[in-house]
Amino acid sequence: MLTQRSFISSTLLFLLAFVLLAGCKIYTFNNASIDPKVKTIRLEFIDNRATYINPQLSTKLNDKLQQKIVNQTRLTRTNSDSAHYQIGGYISRYDATQTVGVSNQQASTNRLTVTVHIKFHNAVENKTE
Repeated sequence: MLTQRSFISSTLLFLLAFVLLAGCKIYTFNNASIDPKVKTIRLEFIDNRATYINPQLSTKLNDKLQQKIVNQTRLTRTNSDSAHYQIGGYISRYDATQTVGVSNQQASTNRLTVTVHIKFHNAVENKTE
């Protein structure tokens, strides 16, 4: 009788756990869906308007964004004003600061802060964000 009771308890516990965890989901941007109507994307150059200018930052940011879109989406790049998606923006702040360690044994660390303003236009839905 004890084994039947423990079997029922185990089954109920499993079902309860299943019901409670069924709604849990981990959200990531890796598998973001793109509307099937969207075929093209226009990437405007993201220029550096920060007071402190790192000459490589804007170029590297543009190259990495371009690579990400080409390698991880099905979208075709275009320079046309009628592209389905249009991305543009600018770097407004770039700060490299050094934080001092708490003690002589702790090394100092560098902190890099980059602020980027991005404008995203979805021509299919006529939305700008």
